[in-house]
Amino acid sequence: LSPHRLTGILTDLKGHILVREEIFLNERLGLEEFTHSLELIAGRLLGVCEEEKLLGVGIATFGPFSGESGILGKVAACPALDYFDIRKFFAENFALTPQITDATYARALYEIWFNPAPARGSFLLFDAGAGIGCATVFDGQIVFGKYSNVGELGHTVYKIDGEACACGKKGCLETLCSIGVIERKARALTKSKKLKFAEVVKSYASGKDEFNEIIADSARWLGLAIANQINFLIPDKVILTGEMLQLGERFFKTVNDSIDEFVFPAFRKEMTLSKSDSWRESAALGAASLLVRKVFEDIKYL
Repeated sequence: LSPHRLTGILTDLKGHILVREEIFLNERLGLEEFTHSLELIAGRLLGVCEEEKLLGVGIATFGPFSGESGILGKVAACPALDYFDIRKFFAENFALTPQITDATYARALYEIWFNPAPARGSFLLFDAGAGIGCATVFDGQIVFGKYSNVGELGHTVYKIDGEACACGKKGCLETLCSIGVIERKARALTKSKKLKFAEVVKSYASGKDEFNEIIADSARWLGLAIANQINFLIPDKVILTGEMLQLGERFFKTVNDSIDEFVFPAFRKEMTLSKSDSWRESAALGAASLLVRKVFEDIKYL
């Protein structure tokens, strides 16, 4: 689940995608549209699944939520979904109890289960899209805190008295680097109120210079945020994922250059930076791995 789209997949135990469904959501998303789209995409996937072979449903969601209750908190990116009860929705509509996790956590699970990431050592995964998330992994184990999520890197303040953020603070990282801020700046530049991120991507990918400064600025802030986390945690590897990877190699290079500028030099020498190879489906695959992991954990005790 994301503020821009819903992506659903049906997989086997090896993470091979058998069926894929996707619905793009309106910018001014309301609860009715969201629940209708969620019911539609889940219904389609369950409709083609052999019921006796279904292990269950995994959900990767944006926004803060309680892992125990499955209820979203206050969703800065989409207030219409404040306190939406995901578990209750699936119980009432499909008589199912889904496994639910944070989307960034799910992307990190994908790297561990299906990529696979090394079993030893550490890596940081940065999820750059509508928001900015970061997951920390040591020896194959994801570190997370209270409320069963991996924190809110996007809502750490990088510019005191900066632009107002939807969370209520000012100067959050997401006001400097996110799909939303790129869209807003591009609309102001072109004086087009309906310009979409996809159009910015298309223009930038074609080599046009119209949005270069906007995208370079976002990439530089993201690189700074990554460098700060590297300086704090000293990982072996950094993986970049999320919808902002649509911006391509130029964006990735600018992020890398920014990391080089701000990171403590000794920590950069042996650290590698890479892009996730399946960022479009990695959150959904990570959600599916919640069920796969349970199967293998159960086998161990037979």
